[in-house]
Amino acid sequence: MADVIQSSLLSVFAKRDRRPIYEWAAENLTELPPVLTLRSFSVSESKHFCGPLDALATEEVRQVVIRKPVRSGGTLIADVWHLWCRANDPGPAMSIFQSDKVAADHAEHRLLWMMKRCRAIRPLLSEDRFASKKNEITFADGLPLYVIGPGLNNLQTRGIRYLSISEAWISAVGAMVEQAEARLGDFKRIQLSKLLIDSQGGVESDAVDARFMAGNAAEWNVECQSCGHYMPARWSGQRPDGSRWAMRWDKKKDKRGFWDVAGCLGSVRFECRECGHPHFDNPQMRAKWNKTGRFIDTNPSAPLSLRSYTWTGLIIDPWINLLETFLTAMNSYKLGVIDPLIQFFQKYMGEPKSESSVHEALSTVPVARYEVQSSWPDERARYLCVDVQETEFWFVARAWGLHGESRRLDCGRCYNWAEIELAQKNLLIEDRHVFVDSGFRTKEVYRACCRHGAWARVGGMYVWCGWHPVRGDPQRAFAHKWNRETIWRSYSEPTNVDAESGQSNDGGVRHCQLIRFSDPTMQDRMEQLLKKGFMKSPEQNGEMDETYKRHLANEFKRAKKNKNTGRSEWQYVARGPNHMRDCEKLSVLGATLSELLPDQIDTDSVG
Repeated sequence: MADVIQSSLLSVFAKRDRRPIYEWAAENLTELPPVLTLRSFSVSESKHFCGPLDALATEEVRQVVIRKPVRSGGTLIADVWHLWCRANDPGPAMSIFQSDKVAADHAEHRLLWMMKRCRAIRPLLSEDRFASKKNEITFADGLPLYVIGPGLNNLQTRGIRYLSISEAWISAVGAMVEQAEARLGDFKRIQLSKLLIDSQGGVESDAVDARFMAGNAAEWNVECQSCGHYMPARWSGQRPDGSRWAMRWDKKKDKRGFWDVAGCLGSVRFECRECGHPHFDNPQMRAKWNKTGRFIDTNPSAPLSLRSYTWTGLIIDPWINLLETFLTAMNSYKLGVIDPLIQFFQKYMGEPKSESSVHEALSTVPVARYEVQSSWPDERARYLCVDVQETEFWFVARAWGLHGESRRLDCGRCYNWAEIELAQKNLLIEDRHVFVDSGFRTKEVYRACCRHGAWARVGGMYVWCGWHPVRGDPQRAFAHKWNRETIWRSYSEPTNVDAESGQSNDGGVRHCQLIRFSDPTMQDRMEQLLKKGFMKSPEQNGEMDETYKRHLANEFKRAKKNKNTGRSEWQYVARGPNHMRDCEKLSVLGATLSELLPDQIDTDSVG
């Protein structure tokens, strides 16, 4: 090991080709393997290769992460880099792939093929025909290049100076990143190591995403051909006024609300973020974007040692193909199948995606320009709804008006009942309009409701007038008896519950009324109100407002197989914290009880 490090130390000061890697490769790699679409290496049509390659040649840089679409040159960058290192600053190297079979195939048909035809590398190859194995290439000077799969046994080798990892989003590969990085050992300590990771999009906050965000997170930007403004080449973007930019097309759907894919393809375009100028997919426009495009850091404070780069399929793939894939995935999403949409963003946009983030991107919280303290002539009732958790409380306050419209007044998190009482007082909300979910700390919720209410005699019967404990139920509707008829409602008739507090002679209230409600029915009702823009939120950009949006998006409907019947059914699933969404369900319940929302139940769905 000491001899290898000493050799590498001396090589830093050795005379080497100081040109950029891509210029060196253009001269030495005049022929590429037949499996590639390119016949010779050049960045004339792939200027986005320059940023990562320049970073890999910079001595201060220790790690480079590339997040890109599939088959967009990430592995080619790694191959060219390994060849350049071998010719200009040699050291033991390793290239890790998703399996041993893929690694062996790559070594034979890509790397070794390129080395035999590279002017600078060919003289360095060993004449011993046994020096090149399926997972190891040994050069004439004894330095190795390992091409292996992600198995732990494959990593038990001597120290590595140059390490590349391909498709690290795959769990088997991602799990080996830390183990593989440990092989850099002494080279890392003396600041001579290099780590290159290339991958398509994985899942938010996974190992690759964390490393990408730790770097400068440079995003490929393109220039508007009208106003000269630079903007990321993304699939979708939103302006401050709520309008959309980036990829656009004429909206054509059938009677069921599914996208007319063929009818939309002819109108695909990319609209400028600033001036709205439409760009159409043609060779002239692509050539201009490639010539003037550039990387712009989104994390400029990152250390120089950590560099990361990303680009999307918009600069590589035909837009008509991307739109067809996207709209087909959207139609599947409407049927409850979300995987094609996740894969679209991961594979073609190079973005980390999960079920939660896809649903959040497609969900919109209507924004209204209003002051929460201002008067609203149409207001009819205010509700404060609380979701009780084991150690905290989440709440949403909403004012409801005529015709199903409402405005969010406040939302947040607190840690005791006193703060809930203060929020109720500040927002002037009646006791009977406070709904508390009783799923957690049930008896404590009952006691709190008993402290904030009383029984009143109305029409010959006693009615609870105070905070209401409520609880969601999976059934679609509840039977109510009225004049010898059965009426189906989305909520149950009130049930007396015992709070187990106080004695019959101490003047305290012992019972209150629990209301159960149909969780799926209330979810559907809320979704319709959100889609129509009736449940409005103030224009805010605070941390709690962003949390509110995430909570609303973290529960969504998808098709799932019923274990009992074997049939596919629509069910709501949660993929993260959804406490304020639960509060909004209770608010919809309150508006339904106040008859501000119609309570129409399809009796066929009840059975």
